[in-house]
Amino acid sequence: MTRETVPRIQRIYLRIEDAGHGMMRVAASALPPTIGEPALVLLSRGIMPQGQPISMALVSDPTQNDALRGKAATVRVGSVTAGPAGSPPKVANSGSDSAAVLDFTLPAPRDGIDGASAYEIARAAGYGGTATQWLTTLVGAAGKSAYQVARDAGYGGTQAQWLASLAGAAGKDATTLLGTVTLSETALVAISAGTRRIAVATPPAWGVKVGDDLVVNPVAVPAGYATHDVTATGPNAISIGITAPLLAIGASYSIQCRVRRFN
Repeated sequence: MTRETVPRIQRIYLRIEDAGHGMMRVAASALPPTIGEPALVLLSRGIMPQGQPISMALVSDPTQNDALRGKAATVRVGSVTAGPAGSPPKVANSGSDSAAVLDFTLPAPRDGIDGASAYEIARAAGYGGTATQWLTTLVGAAGKSAYQVARDAGYGGTQAQWLASLAGAAGKDATTLLGTVTLSETALVAISAGTRRIAVATPPAWGVKVGDDLVVNPVAVPAGYATHDVTATGPNAISIGITAPLLAIGASYSIQCRVRRFN
């Protein structure tokens, strides 16, 4: 007995059908199609299964298939109903896979049990009075005033004297006004715009000395001018920083400034 070593050539028939939704179905079979049925004929070496025909789906027109076209799905909330108290919540889709409508069933809340009032708790603990009497017990006795506490501690004055004793002594002002100085320049030669320092002599009565913490406040500042810091450079002598525009030959300015010393 000999065994066939080279598989024989056989025909395989491919039937093509429209599966809808832009899909084509191809079925392979060793049985010939009926007359007029569209089919392709393949020649194959090997054994064709004789059971169920082999079938496959092919894409014919992707624009007609929602899954292949990537059409966006929609989701909206449908009905919301109450279920039995204590039941688990449920969600059901009454729409489709691409247009979902979610219907919710939520458990009804359970009614709680009213608790005892504070008066009822007091009664249960042994209180024998009425609710009005019990409410009266909640009001504490009036406390002493601060003046009465002071009297108990040994204060011997009147209430007016005690109130006066609460006022502290007036504190010092933050600064002391020394007086007013005048910043002025007359250009013998043109002075360029910028920041410079002006030396000013102060009256001896001010008692200005090196180390004093001073501040200067202009009474009025012309347009383009600005005053800055002030420094005590010696006894009765200060230096004030100023920013000024270009000063032409023969031009001048004058700025009055109040000088204060920090206490």
